[in-house]
Amino acid sequence: MTARIDLLTPAQDALVAALKAASLPTGVQVFQNVPEDTQPPYMVVGRMTSANQEESGDQYELITAEVIHIYRGSQRRQLLAMMHAARLAIDNQTLSGTGVAFTRPRIDQAEAGEVMPDGVTYVGIQTFEFFAEPA
Repeated sequence: MTARIDLLTPAQDALVAALKAASLPTGVQVFQNVPEDTQPPYMVVGRMTSANQEESGDQYELITAEVIHIYRGSQRRQLLAMMHAARLAIDNQTLSGTGVAFTRPRIDQAEAGEVMPDGVTYVGIQTFEFFAEPA
């Protein structure tokens, strides 16, 4: 049995790196933590969960991660373009992390919300799943 390690931090870092390396719409920023007063458009790796999947005593976990998209403008289609770019960057792509092996992430679901009460802000959420284990 290998020593237990943190799999969520390298998973988060790998997702952020994949998004930052992607061909994103103009002006879209990518964050792990959104700085105060940041104006859209941006993406942030949001809620992450880990579920134990080990069978033989070795660490093996199912990681579920949200990518949250915030867009401010007159058309939701820009939010949808952001979401599509993130999907191309993550879905079925190779993630890498130091000391960790990942399976290729698969998109589980995506939701593009209606305009917020301010009339110009749109929020989208995508959920990706992949397995992780110590390398």
